[in-house]
Amino acid sequence: MEVSDMQSQYGLGFVFSLISITVGAIMRYAVTSQGADFNVATVGIILMFVGGFGLIVSTALFAAYRIRSSQRIITPVTVVPESRKIIAQDGRRFP
Repeated sequence: MEVSDMQSQYGLGFVFSLISITVGAIMRYAVTSQGADFNVATVGIILMFVGGFGLIVSTALFAAYRIRSSQRIITPVTVVPESRKIIAQDGRRFP
């Protein structure tokens, strides 16, 4: 995958985690209705924990990808139009 694809993938995990935390906090602290067998506050706490876990995981994966992608070795090349040969900075010639 390209860098922009990976950034958007981990960025989406980050956004969904924040949305989950926000919805969980609203359910925990702002909603006061109760069901007979359903506790909205408990679901809010679960959503906040799941969102926090997702936030930690997506941040760790994104950081690991950024470290791995910054360690790539790229050899700069120069295209010479007269001879139509590609010459690397270290003097190697390519047809």
